[in-house]
Amino acid sequence: PDHTDRFGSFGNPLLEPETSKSIELGIIFDLSTQSRFQLSLFNNQIDQLIEVNGGFTQMINIDETEIKGVEISYSNRLEKWRYRLDAVFQDAKNKLTNDPLSRRAKSTLNAQVSYHHGLWRVASFVSLISSRDDSSFNDTILAGYGLVDLTASYRFSRQSQLSMRID
Repeated sequence: PDHTDRFGSFGNPLLEPETSKSIELGIIFDLSTQSRFQLSLFNNQIDQLIEVNGGFTQMINIDETEIKGVEISYSNRLEKWRYRLDAVFQDAKNKLTNDPLSRRAKSTLNAQVSYHHGLWRVASFVSLISSRDDSSFNDTILAGYGLVDLTASYRFSRQSQLSMRID
């Protein structure tokens, strides 16, 4: 636990430190010199996970939690264009109660496209996050949402560039 977890507004000086065991198995396929596909399976066992309690009044430890899932990624370059698509599908739960862990989306999708021309670069990044459980202490479901950002940059040299970004 950090200082805020122990002594902040929801602080609990009796918090135990988190410990975890993680395993990941992945494979990468270079489909060509320009494109790549990646697949990873993961399992994270976390003991004493630190989260806020149901009344949002104090930080607590959750004895045993597990986050398991799959991550899929595809990237490609085509002349001046670059594309990347990532998806994560996960199941995050309290192993003792089988309740979902708070505020962890079951699926996330990210897409990025960029165009490079000389010293110029224009890019867009989109994220879609699925709905998720607010807390195991209530029945509230937080809605899914999306984020979009647009970036343009000009590189003056290897050491300097000017960028503009809209989120």
